[in-house]
Amino acid sequence: MSFRGGLGELLNAMEAKIKSSPNSKIYYSQESPTLSSIRKKYPNSKIILSCGLESSLKLLSSGFPVFKKYEKLCKTLGVVTVTRFGNQPLLGKKSGFGILFPSDSGFRALGVLLNSSIFSGRVSKGHYSETFIFGGALDQEIVKFKEKEIINVLEEDRKK
Repeated sequence: MSFRGGLGELLNAMEAKIKSSPNSKIYYSQESPTLSSIRKKYPNSKIILSCGLESSLKLLSSGFPVFKKYEKLCKTLGVVTVTRFGNQPLLGKKSGFGILFPSDSGFRALGVLLNSSIFSGRVSKGHYSETFIFGGALDQEIVKFKEKEIINVLEEDRKK
């Protein structure tokens, strides 16, 4: 499944639905509350949370001590995605879904999606879109890079 306007289209629709629902509110960039504080603030409400693994475990641990042991064991790994637009396709005249790079291949990227080949109508004729994926277990440092450094890494990988 793909959204004509990309994943942002889905997120915008979800946000609009929540904002238009009575007694609903979106909180951005909040510290993880405790389960008891949420129950106290919303005693008769069904509570739905959307948060990452670490925040979920912290929240659950506050109400259910059995989850405490998982807080140190379960960690997520950062991933950086960069969508690049240009007028030269990565594979020349070939097309495809994307490429996964083996860890010993000399590429820093984990892989690349060839968006122009996958999603029709995303770019105008003669232009191309590619999404490079970096990070994960074997490259945890790249998530700390500045934007310009990541772009340099991407362009070096693209030359190969």
